[in-house]
Amino acid sequence: MRKSLRGLWSSAVSIDAPEAAPGVDYLWGRRGIPAWIAAEAGVRFSAGWYGRPVVGFPLRDELGLLVAAAGRYIDAAAPQTRSAGPKRAGVFVAAPGALEADGVCLCEAPITALSVAVAGRPAIALCDKHWPVWLVSRLAFKTVYISFDEGDPDSERAVKALTRELAMLGAKPGRLRTPPGLQGDWNDVLVAHGRQALREALRDASGRTGVWLAGPGDSSCSAALPGSCAAPACLPPPIWAFPSKRDDRRQ
Repeated sequence: MRKSLRGLWSSAVSIDAPEAAPGVDYLWGRRGIPAWIAAEAGVRFSAGWYGRPVVGFPLRDELGLLVAAAGRYIDAAAPQTRSAGPKRAGVFVAAPGALEADGVCLCEAPITALSVAVAGRPAIALCDKHWPVWLVSRLAFKTVYISFDEGDPDSERAVKALTRELAMLGAKPGRLRTPPGLQGDWNDVLVAHGRQALREALRDASGRTGVWLAGPGDSSCSAALPGSCAAPACLPPPIWAFPSKRDDRRQ
């Protein structure tokens, strides 16, 4: 682990710490992500990530060791992101146990993966359009939903390559696309329409992949985690309320 990563990460605090309030304001106020979900994923806040306030996402290798961290600045200055460590060596696990879950959703950005986790589904962020070698073998023989940026040529090429690699190891990959009528990525859906709409959109999108996964509550379910599928019987009941529309705190 590089010294810069070690120093940056050790100086950051858990997102549920009192001094992490600016990070909570960003995640909940602007992104619709509760602090407790981010805390379970190991998210931290730093007031001085290369001199600026940031929400930090840990990237871990196949042994669970920290190998990199992706930082999302919460101020208005550019650039918006800055990372430490070799990102391609690890992934950000947005929901505990996601690497073991059948029906995991692979995203590019941590915020997108956390949004999927808000809906009760396991998600991982690559923090890039590349993935570590060990990830594909870890997901062998599982249903995998790939949710990369739509319309971006590099993302489309990455989806094709990842789909091919997963299929070669017996996985059942499917492309998870935002349903017609909804704009943006999964976080855009969460912020604009709320958690329930996001759950329904994920259910719809899962059905369109052709690799629908049953979940806990269905007789054919083999999901490793409760709530790791978008079938109506599988989704956990809402445990907090989101505004149904975008409000002033999320502009």
